[in-house]
Amino acid sequence: MNISITGRGLEIGDSLRKAITGTVENFSKYNLPILDTSVRISSIGKNKVSVEYIVNLKQKHTIVITQKEELDEREGIYSTVGIAADRVEKALRRYSDKIKNHRTDTSLRDLPQKEEGSNAVLNMIPQKERQLILMDLELQKPIDIDEAINELVENKKEQFKVFNDRDGLMRIIYKREDGNIGMY
Repeated sequence: MNISITGRGLEIGDSLRKAITGTVENFSKYNLPILDTSVRISSIGKNKVSVEYIVNLKQKHTIVITQKEELDEREGIYSTVGIAADRVEKALRRYSDKIKNHRTDTSLRDLPQKEEGSNAVLNMIPQKERQLILMDLELQKPIDIDEAINELVENKKEQFKVFNDRDGLMRIIYKREDGNIGMY
């Protein structure tokens, strides 16, 4: 990882440079593809300083954190650098968590190529865990096709209706795009 440290309006000493390098090296604990990091420290007015971290990640992701603080006589610029570094770590942690949450354990590429979709997924489940679970169907009373069509036409939200006809067959009627009713 490349680290670039620049100062604008002030001189950066070796101890500050080592402190910044140490904080930037801590960013690697998030296992992100960090290409380079730039740290810009600028003097703003008499007692103010601005610290800007620019972290470039792979695939055109960039994290930019700017921290502006008044200089404290005891800690000076080191506290501002520390606060900015903490904010960068928080942003990197959030980005890392976002990536981890979007990943799946198994991708479609990991499925065997020879088997068809549902069989491949079924074969991934261990034999001990596989069970056939029977569900009871609630059969509705048989209705006429005309009744079912009237119910479908009256209900504006429904696009189809499943019902049992008088002959005991399960039927599906649906609204077609041309305004007619279709039936299976």
